Amino acid sequence: MPSAGQRWDDSRRDRELLPARRVLFVVLAPGIEVCRYRNTIRDPRERFDFDGYEGLDAAMKRELGDTGWWFDTAALTPEETADRVVREAQRRAPAN
Repeated sequence: MPSAGQRWDDSRRDRELLPARRVLFVVLAPGIEVCRYRNTIRDPRERFDFDGYEGLDAAMKRELGDTGWWFDTAALTPEETADRVVREAQRRAPAN
């Protein structure tokens, strides 16, 4: 599995192939316990069984650092999250 940093490099390459557009990088970061909880309340067909939350979280923080907007969505509904991303991403999430 490619690392988060490698995926970021791949996305950077892909962006070079697209017309010049402003790219916004938003990491939805509700926290490990919220991720686990939300997974338990999903329809069983939509669940994502995964035991590597801690490792993934640590790797993303290490490899992506403070790139973009790390948005804590723990207290928000999906609709509230989407509204805030639309409203605030231009100001908070520049990646290029």
